[in-house]
Amino acid sequence: MHQILFLFEGRRCVKKLVLLVAMLLMVLATAGVSLAQSEDSVSDTELSEAAQDTGADGSTTTAAGEEDLVKALVDNVNAFWESEFALRGYLYSPAGVSFVYDEPVDGVCGPFYPTYGPGYCPLDTTLYYPVDWLYEGRDLADYGEAALGWAVAHELGHHTQQQLDALGIQGWFSIPLEQAELQADCFAGAWARQAGEDFGDGGVEAVLNAMANAGGPGHGTTEQRISSFRLGYDTGDIAQCLAPTETVPAG
Repeated sequence: MHQILFLFEGRRCVKKLVLLVAMLLMVLATAGVSLAQSEDSVSDTELSEAAQDTGADGSTTTAAGEEDLVKALVDNVNAFWESEFALRGYLYSPAGVSFVYDEPVDGVCGPFYPTYGPGYCPLDTTLYYPVDWLYEGRDLADYGEAALGWAVAHELGHHTQQQLDALGIQGWFSIPLEQAELQADCFAGAWARQAGEDFGDGGVEAVLNAMANAGGPGHGTTEQRISSFRLGYDTGDIAQCLAPTETVPAG
Protein backbone atom coordinates (compact mmCIF):
# COMPACT_ATOMS: atom_id res chain seq x y z
CA MET A 1 0.00 0.00 0.00
CA HIS A 2 1.39 3.36 -0.98
CA GLN A 3 0.77 6.60 0.77
CA ILE A 4 -1.97 8.63 -0.91
CA LEU A 5 -1.65 12.38 -1.00
CA PHE A 6 -4.84 14.40 -1.07
CA LEU A 7 -4.27 17.77 -2.72
CA PHE A 8 -6.41 20.68 -1.66
CA GLU A 9 -6.75 23.94 -3.54
CA GLY A 10 -4.58 26.50 -1.77
CA ARG A 11 -6.36 29.21 0.06
CA ARG A 12 -4.77 32.38 1.16
CA CYS A 13 -6.05 33.88 4.36
CA VAL A 14 -5.04 37.47 4.80
CA LYS A 15 -5.09 38.76 8.34
CA LYS A 16 -5.06 42.48 8.94
CA LEU A 17 -3.65 43.60 12.23
CA VAL A 18 -4.51 47.17 13.19
CA LEU A 19 -2.22 48.67 15.79
CA LEU A 20 -3.51 51.82 17.57
CA VAL A 21 -0.66 53.78 19.07
CA ALA A 22 -1.57 56.34 21.73
CA MET A 23 1.05 58.85 22.72
CA LEU A 24 0.74 60.49 26.11
CA LEU A 25 2.60 63.79 26.46
CA MET A 26 3.51 64.53 30.04
CA VAL A 27 4.30 68.11 30.95
CA LEU A 28 6.48 68.58 33.96
CA ALA A 29 5.25 71.90 35.29
CA THR A 30 6.56 71.59 38.79
CA ALA A 31 10.20 72.36 39.43
CA GLY A 32 10.24 69.82 42.26
CA VAL A 33 9.75 66.85 39.91
CA SER A 34 13.02 64.99 39.35
CA LEU A 35 13.87 63.47 36.01
CA ALA A 36 16.00 60.85 37.70
CA GLN A 37 14.55 57.40 38.16
CA SER A 38 13.55 56.76 41.76
CA GLU A 39 14.42 53.57 43.61
CA ASP A 40 10.76 52.57 43.57
CA SER A 41 10.36 52.86 39.79
CA VAL A 42 10.72 49.92 37.43
CA SER A 43 13.87 49.86 35.30
CA ASP A 44 13.94 49.01 31.61
CA THR A 45 15.76 45.80 32.46
CA GLU A 46 13.08 44.78 34.96
CA LEU A 47 10.36 45.53 32.42
CA SER A 48 12.17 43.40 29.86
CA GLU A 49 12.54 40.54 32.29
CA ALA A 50 8.87 40.75 33.27
CA ALA A 51 7.83 40.67 29.61
CA GLN A 52 10.09 37.70 29.04
CA ASP A 53 8.55 35.81 31.92
CA THR A 54 5.06 36.57 30.68
CA GLY A 55 6.06 35.40 27.25
CA ALA A 56 7.31 32.12 28.66
CA ASP A 57 4.04 31.56 30.50
CA GLY A 58 2.20 32.30 27.28
CA SER A 59 4.47 29.89 25.36
CA THR A 60 5.93 32.63 23.16
CA THR A 61 9.46 32.31 24.50
CA THR A 62 9.21 28.54 24.64
CA ALA A 63 7.98 28.38 21.06
CA ALA A 64 10.86 30.56 19.88
CA GLY A 65 13.33 28.31 21.64
CA GLU A 66 11.78 25.21 20.15
CA GLU A 67 11.88 26.76 16.68
CA ASP A 68 15.61 27.39 17.03
CA LEU A 69 16.13 23.80 18.18
CA VAL A 70 14.09 22.38 15.29
CA LYS A 71 15.99 24.53 12.77
CA ALA A 72 19.30 23.30 14.19
CA LEU A 73 18.10 19.70 14.04
CA VAL A 74 16.94 20.06 10.44
CA ASP A 75 20.34 21.49 9.51
CA ASN A 76 22.10 18.65 11.31
CA VAL A 77 20.02 15.91 9.71
CA ASN A 78 20.41 17.50 6.27
CA ALA A 79 24.19 17.59 6.80
CA PHE A 80 24.15 13.92 7.77
CA TRP A 81 22.35 12.90 4.61
CA GLU A 82 24.46 15.16 2.43
CA SER A 83 27.51 13.32 3.74
CA GLU A 84 25.94 9.87 3.31
CA PHE A 85 24.92 10.64 -0.28
CA ALA A 86 28.33 12.10 -1.11
CA LEU A 87 30.07 8.95 0.14
CA ARG A 88 28.08 7.03 -2.45
CA GLY A 89 28.60 9.52 -5.26
CA TYR A 90 25.17 11.16 -5.13
CA LEU A 91 23.97 14.70 -4.59
CA TYR A 92 21.55 15.37 -1.75
CA SER A 93 18.99 18.17 -1.86
CA PRO A 94 18.23 19.43 1.68
CA ALA A 95 14.72 19.61 3.06
CA GLY A 96 13.18 22.88 4.19
CA VAL A 97 11.20 23.60 7.33
CA SER A 98 8.09 25.69 7.90
CA PHE A 99 6.39 26.33 11.24
CA VAL A 100 2.67 26.09 11.92
CA TYR A 101 1.28 28.46 14.54
CA ASP A 102 -2.31 29.19 15.57
CA GLU A 103 -3.93 28.63 12.18
CA PRO A 104 -3.70 25.72 9.73
CA VAL A 105 -1.26 26.14 6.89
CA ASP A 106 -2.59 25.30 3.44
CA GLY A 107 0.20 23.66 1.50
CA VAL A 108 0.39 21.69 -1.72
CA CYS A 109 -0.03 18.48 0.29
CA GLY A 110 -3.13 19.79 2.04
CA PRO A 111 -3.62 21.61 5.35
CA PHE A 112 -1.19 21.17 8.24
CA TYR A 113 -2.90 21.78 11.57
CA PRO A 114 -1.36 23.34 14.70
CA THR A 115 -2.48 20.45 16.91
CA TYR A 116 -1.19 17.69 14.64
CA GLY A 117 2.30 16.28 14.75
CA PRO A 118 5.10 17.21 12.34
CA GLY A 119 4.57 16.18 8.74
CA TYR A 120 6.70 16.05 5.61
CA CYS A 121 5.32 17.16 2.25
CA PRO A 122 7.11 15.54 -0.71
CA LEU A 123 5.59 17.98 -3.19
CA ASP A 124 7.47 20.98 -1.79
CA THR A 125 10.14 18.96 0.14
CA THR A 126 9.29 20.75 3.37
CA LEU A 127 8.89 19.64 6.98
CA TYR A 128 5.87 21.35 8.54
CA TYR A 129 6.34 21.66 12.28
CA PRO A 130 3.48 22.79 14.59
CA VAL A 131 5.11 24.67 17.46
CA ASP A 132 2.39 23.84 20.00
CA TRP A 133 1.59 20.20 19.17
CA LEU A 134 1.49 17.66 21.97
CA TYR A 135 2.69 14.06 21.91
CA GLU A 136 0.88 11.76 24.30
CA GLY A 137 -0.53 14.88 25.96
CA ARG A 138 2.84 16.56 26.56
CA ASP A 139 5.51 18.50 24.74
CA LEU A 140 7.81 16.03 23.04
CA ALA A 141 10.84 17.97 24.29
CA ASP A 142 9.74 17.11 27.85
CA TYR A 143 11.13 13.64 27.22
CA GLY A 144 14.45 15.27 26.35
CA GLU A 145 15.69 17.17 23.32
CA ALA A 146 16.80 13.88 21.81
CA ALA A 147 13.14 12.84 21.43
CA LEU A 148 12.57 15.96 19.35
CA GLY A 149 15.57 14.95 17.27
CA TRP A 150 13.98 11.56 16.63
CA ALA A 151 10.77 13.20 15.36
CA VAL A 152 12.64 15.56 13.02
CA ALA A 153 15.00 12.86 11.75
CA HIS A 154 12.06 10.50 11.14
CA GLU A 155 10.24 13.05 8.98
CA LEU A 156 13.39 13.94 7.06
CA GLY A 157 13.83 10.21 6.56
CA HIS A 158 10.82 10.47 4.25
CA HIS A 159 12.60 13.26 2.39
CA THR A 160 15.54 10.90 1.94
CA GLN A 161 13.28 8.09 0.77
CA GLN A 162 11.85 10.38 -1.89
CA GLN A 163 15.35 11.08 -3.24
CA LEU A 164 16.35 7.43 -3.06
CA ASP A 165 13.31 6.65 -5.19
CA ALA A 166 14.39 9.21 -7.76
CA LEU A 167 17.81 7.54 -7.91
CA GLY A 168 16.27 4.12 -8.47
CA ILE A 169 17.14 2.92 -4.97
CA GLN A 170 14.64 1.48 -2.52
CA GLY A 171 12.67 4.38 -1.11
CA TRP A 172 9.36 5.80 -0.03
CA PHE A 173 7.19 4.93 -3.01
CA SER A 174 8.78 1.57 -3.79
CA ILE A 175 7.93 -0.14 -0.49
CA PRO A 176 4.70 -0.50 1.53
CA LEU A 177 3.68 2.41 3.75
CA GLU A 178 4.27 0.64 7.06
CA GLN A 179 7.70 -0.50 5.96
CA ALA A 180 8.54 3.04 4.84
CA GLU A 181 7.59 4.38 8.28
CA LEU A 182 9.76 1.79 10.03
CA GLN A 183 12.58 2.55 7.64
CA ALA A 184 12.31 6.23 8.60
CA ASP A 185 12.71 5.20 12.25
CA CYS A 186 15.81 3.23 11.28
CA PHE A 187 17.18 6.24 9.40
CA ALA A 188 16.55 8.36 12.49
CA GLY A 189 18.53 5.88 14.57
CA ALA A 190 21.46 5.96 12.13
CA TRP A 191 21.49 9.76 12.29
CA ALA A 192 21.32 9.70 16.10
CA ARG A 193 24.33 7.37 16.25
CA GLN A 194 26.58 9.85 14.45
CA ALA A 195 25.02 12.97 15.97
CA GLY A 196 26.64 12.34 19.33
CA GLU A 197 26.26 15.40 21.56
CA ASP A 198 24.18 17.09 18.86
CA PHE A 199 21.57 14.39 19.43
CA GLY A 200 20.36 16.45 22.40
CA ASP A 201 19.67 15.99 26.09
CA GLY A 202 18.39 12.61 27.20
CA GLY A 203 20.08 10.57 24.49
CA VAL A 204 18.65 7.31 23.25
CA GLU A 205 16.78 6.71 26.50
CA ALA A 206 14.67 9.80 25.88
CA VAL A 207 13.73 8.44 22.47
CA LEU A 208 12.87 4.98 23.77
CA ASN A 209 10.69 6.51 26.49
CA ALA A 210 8.90 8.64 23.91
CA MET A 211 8.40 5.59 21.66
CA ALA A 212 6.74 3.55 24.41
CA ASN A 213 3.33 4.07 22.80
CA ALA A 214 4.41 5.01 19.27
CA GLY A 215 2.80 2.07 17.51
CA GLY A 216 -0.23 2.58 15.32
CA PRO A 217 -1.90 1.81 11.99
CA GLY A 218 0.44 2.37 9.09
CA HIS A 219 3.47 2.85 11.31
CA GLY A 220 4.04 -0.60 12.80
CA THR A 221 3.79 -1.79 16.37
CA THR A 222 5.65 -0.12 19.20
CA GLU A 223 8.06 -3.06 19.31
CA GLN A 224 8.71 -2.81 15.57
CA ARG A 225 9.34 0.92 15.73
CA ILE A 226 11.75 0.60 18.64
CA SER A 227 13.54 -2.29 16.94
CA SER A 228 13.88 -0.27 13.73
CA PHE A 229 15.29 2.73 15.57
CA ARG A 230 17.69 0.49 17.51
CA LEU A 231 18.83 -1.18 14.30
CA GLY A 232 19.89 2.17 12.86
CA TYR A 233 21.34 3.38 16.15
CA ASP A 234 23.26 0.22 17.02
CA THR A 235 24.79 -0.23 13.57
CA GLY A 236 25.00 3.36 12.36
CA ASP A 237 24.67 1.84 8.88
CA ILE A 238 21.91 3.16 6.65
CA ALA A 239 22.38 0.13 4.37
CA GLN A 240 20.87 -1.98 7.14
CA CYS A 241 17.74 0.17 6.95
CA LEU A 242 17.34 -0.53 3.23
CA ALA A 243 16.99 -4.30 3.67
CA PRO A 244 13.28 -5.22 3.88
CA THR A 245 13.86 -8.08 6.31
CA GLU A 246 15.71 -5.73 8.65
CA THR A 247 13.44 -2.71 8.17
CA VAL A 248 10.43 -4.63 9.47
CA PRO A 249 11.75 -6.64 12.43
CA ALA A 250 9.60 -9.18 14.18
CA GLY A 251 9.93 -7.26 17.42
